[in-house]
Amino acid sequence: MKTPAPILALLLALTGVLAAGCAPTGSMEDGATGGTPSRPCFYADQVVNFQNGPAGTVYVRGLRSQVFELSAAGSCRDIDNANVIGLEAWGGGSNRLCAGDWAVAHLPETRQIGGPCRLQVVRALTAAEVEALDPRYRP
Repeated sequence: MKTPAPILALLLALTGVLAAGCAPTGSMEDGATGGTPSRPCFYADQVVNFQNGPAGTVYVRGLRSQVFELSAAGSCRDIDNANVIGLEAWGGGSNRLCAGDWAVAHLPETRQIGGPCRLQVVRALTAAEVEALDPRYRP
């Protein structure tokens, strides 16, 4: 039995739409790992370094040398004494953190007085912004 041309054309069009829906989105450039320029992302398990900044700010560096600014919600007193940081998306789930997302900082060698340390991903820094950071704050 032969398939009519209009039905065949419809099936081909639907196949194209479905294939386009599976295509990757976002840019891998400028530190954006699967995000968009307005909402850059990084993977929490790929943080290789971190440094405390001024007034509740934490800077993290990912595997691809991208640097992100995170802001503490409330007190994260023990983070000043931490040598190691582990990040996890607030509420669990994805390992990917994007600007605007909340995370919990796990500080294995501290007592974490006052409960978990919650951080919000603020933005990705440009190379010029990283260079302009005070060396004490640069991860």
